Amino acid sequence: MAALIYRKINDYWMIIDSASTVSAILDPRSKLSVFSHELQSSAHAHIQSIYELYKGRFSPTNLVPPTPVRKNNRKYFAQL
Repeated sequence: MAALIYRKINDYWMIIDSASTVSAILDPRSKLSVFSHELQSSAHAHIQSIYELYKGRFSPTNLVPPTPVRKNNRKYFAQL
């Protein structure tokens, strides 16, 4: 039974989506060890491209400063 499961996982592993690739790389138990040597470079490049995408979105110049708490809120809660 284990051999059949192992074969089925190997069949489907090649068509795994990118979200699963990212989660496998970020999982501290597996990292890149779950990928064959040939796929490690493409998996690494995939995670690097996602990092670059988010790095551009969340750079310090793109962040909005937090809105300060207004004192009117305190008056409202005091009335309650």
